[in-house]
Amino acid sequence: MALTITSVTEGNTVTLTLAGRFSALETAEFDAAFTEKTQGMKQALLDFSNVEYIASAGLRALFRANKAMARQGGEMKLL
Repeated sequence: MALTITSVTEGNTVTLTLAGRFSALETAEFDAAFTEKTQGMKQALLDFSNVEYIASAGLRALFRANKAMARQGGEMKLL
């Protein structure tokens, strides 16, 4: 099962809900979706409650996402 990403925006906060597997194959998809959905946002919430597996490449993608949010003056939280 591939990674599915859905988003909900409320004000300056975006919640990304992920489901499936977060492996090396899905990092490019995550990076693109994260960049698009968090543009100009102050807070990004990532809901991992339906993620079955996270590979080391997925963890690196999360570190990149956190740095990107910090650069734009925002914060990222994992749920």
